[in-house]
Amino acid sequence: KPNKNITRAEFVHIISNYLNLTEKSEVSFKDVANDAWYFDDLSKVVNKKLINGYEDNTFRANKNITRQEACVIVAKMSDNLPKVKDVHFTDENSFPSWAKENIIKLAQAGIISGYSDTTFKAKNNITRAEIVIVLDKIESQKQKIKEYKKEDKPKEENKQDKKGKLSSGGGGGGSYQSN
Repeated sequence: KPNKNITRAEFVHIISNYLNLTEKSEVSFKDVANDAWYFDDLSKVVNKKLINGYEDNTFRANKNITRQEACVIVAKMSDNLPKVKDVHFTDENSFPSWAKENIIKLAQAGIISGYSDTTFKAKNNITRAEIVIVLDKIESQKQKIKEYKKEDKPKEENKQDKKGKLSSGGGGGGSYQSN
């Protein structure tokens, strides 16, 4: 059901698995039981300081996560996103201050987008399909960054070995086939 909304508990489960988190931290939300199905995932996401909960010290696990809440978490876990385009939403002035910078950052990196009417609708709930697209775009950006860094490295030709002789740094000319 791709158009179904995601609860906050489901979202931390997705993020914990996506990031392969292992280290846990104390969870002190007053509405989270130690035996909740999402407790381990929440403790891992809290450990990475990706989620804070609400001012009243609640997590609200069964509440649907909004687009603005998801953007804050995704932006925290996404370092060095390149700006690939200028983005302006007609409802930008309605973004809360705690989320605005993160929404714009992700939109400018091409990670998340608004709607055809040029709005973002930050308070709308995010759907399963939308979060899958966001995570897929992050993976694509990570790959582009890795490729860029590889191109940036100097070539290893004509390095001197320990005895002061020049070597080409090249390897064999074999090929590799995967099965």
